[in-house]
Amino acid sequence: MLPLIRSSGIADPVWLNTPGAMPDDTQPNAEPIAYPIKYISCLTSSSSYSSENNKQKKVKVALMGWSQGNLVAHWALKYFPSNRAVIVQPQAGNSALGILKDAREVGVMNDQIQVICSGKPAGIICTHEGALFNSLTSELAKEALTHDRPGRKERLDLGEVCGKFAADSLSLVDALATEGLIPLAGANILLLKEKTFSELPLRSYAK
Repeated sequence: MLPLIRSSGIADPVWLNTPGAMPDDTQPNAEPIAYPIKYISCLTSSSSYSSENNKQKKVKVALMGWSQGNLVAHWALKYFPSNRAVIVQPQAGNSALGILKDAREVGVMNDQIQVICSGKPAGIICTHEGALFNSLTSELAKEALTHDRPGRKERLDLGEVCGKFAADSLSLVDALATEGLIPLAGANILLLKEKTFSELPLRSYAK
């Protein structure tokens, strides 16, 4: 996804690695995400001025998550509300962990690749990690990043988009590198020393 956003020119992407690759408790993993959102927002706003009145422009930070990253993103935005930003994330079904609800009526989208592109390359060849280079994911991300409200699939040429296995700007090397994330994630889980089989206590700010 990073090469896709960089090549599109619609945003200046920043890759955030959290300590330990997030195989454990969501709470301490979300906290290192909440701070960079505010920090990056301050940096971009301080360097962005309107040419008309020479005043500082408010720059929005968009947050893209995948897998466990979706859950920690929700946590960071729920309990640190000043950081609320646009989220783009692959999920499935009404019971998906990262499904977006619209309690604040700002506009959200919840689109399932296998439903929208049913029977077509983008919908047939779509693994958990494959969502990161999927052609529909990339086009929906562009839609969300280039509109004041989340993008809409109705604006896309779904026949063309769903007919592709991967986004145009991504290579086979990019796809293979993404697929390689799963063995790495599995190793991180197996090597995790502090495993738990019960619900961990909530932080004081979340009670």
